Amino acid sequence: GLTPFVGRDRELELLLDSFERVKAGRGQAVSVVAEAGGGKSRLLYEFRKSVANMDVTFLEGRCLSYSRGVPYHLHTDSLKANFDIKEGDGDYEIREKVERGLKILRVDEASTLPYLLELLGVKDSGIDTVPLSPEAKKDHIFEALKRIVLKGSEIRPLILAYEDLHWIDKSSEDLLKNALENIPGVRILMIFTYRPEFVHTWGAKSYHSQVTLNRLSNRESLALVTNLLGTEELDRDLEELILEKTEGIPFFIEEFIKSLKDLQIIETRDNKYCLTKDIQEVTIPSTIQDVIMARVDLLPEGAKELIQIGSVIEREFSHELINRVTSLSQEELLSHLSVLKDSELLYERGIYPESTYIFKHALTREVVYESILTKRKKRLHGEIGNAIEELY
Repeated sequence: GLTPFVGRDRELELLLDSFERVKAGRGQAVSVVAEAGGGKSRLLYEFRKSVANMDVTFLEGRCLSYSRGVPYHLHTDSLKANFDIKEGDGDYEIREKVERGLKILRVDEASTLPYLLELLGVKDSGIDTVPLSPEAKKDHIFEALKRIVLKGSEIRPLILAYEDLHWIDKSSEDLLKNALENIPGVRILMIFTYRPEFVHTWGAKSYHSQVTLNRLSNRESLALVTNLLGTEELDRDLEELILEKTEGIPFFIEEFIKSLKDLQIIETRDNKYCLTKDIQEVTIPSTIQDVIMARVDLLPEGAKELIQIGSVIEREFSHELINRVTSLSQEELLSHLSVLKDSELLYERGIYPESTYIFKHALTREVVYESILTKRKKRLHGEIGNAIEELY
């Protein structure tokens, strides 16, 4: 399950304040910036939970590490959420869902539908019936998306959350820049999350603010440790080791504690957690990457192979796809997936066999992916590509 939400109350408050302004008709944009493992997705999750009972439309899109070369990938993601398009929907179902959605929004179909269908990869979208230059086509796509977003915000306040912009493609970034120009005076809150290396191109705006998630203080770090271990009684040496190694990064703290348990470096004596060995005698993972790999290396071979295949697919993958790619029996596949879920490296969403598996953290997926030999990686990419073609 989720660890307690520690040290981020002020940042959550800032997001909620921005939403209050949006409800009053003053559009806002907020960038949430933090290093990998700093708690960007968790803050967004807590914010979504806080507004769950309000009359609001909340749409999310996520950039993926491989999507830099896929035009409009980010917006395709949120379009699918908006029109309730599921993986496996055919062109006919997609067209029907979009047409129905445009009627509800009361948006002109002729000038909007072909461009949305084009973004959603529908054959015979109707876009080719009008000869357009690439620049004119881009303008029409921008206008089509602008129309549905503005119309949607007239029905109820709209929150558009876009994660991991450090992997954004050029077309999606241009579209975000364009969308930002249109939000003052409407009920739209745009939230962006990214790592510090990303530099946005939309310049200073009075209605755009930045929230930087700093590392947790020692006190906050220990509060998180206390909850993870279920006791406040910690040996001083253990406290110092955790603080020194994890440096206040929430995800690192979580994974480090699990790693110490897995490696049997800590134990309880008289209700107090302490180190089992002299730390000079054991190899303790010193970076978040080392910690993740130490946990993955302790997995049974079958589960380890499966998580590697999953990392090549991406941050999340369907049961149907992983089943198609592996040559495992259903029983073996479910057994390995169960190990990965128990270790909390993967989460499951939905009900078997329509379930989807998600890496608990983008960083876990990155580290596992980078650990695969290039030759095997290449082979897996080919096999996964073939499986996707067969399925969809």
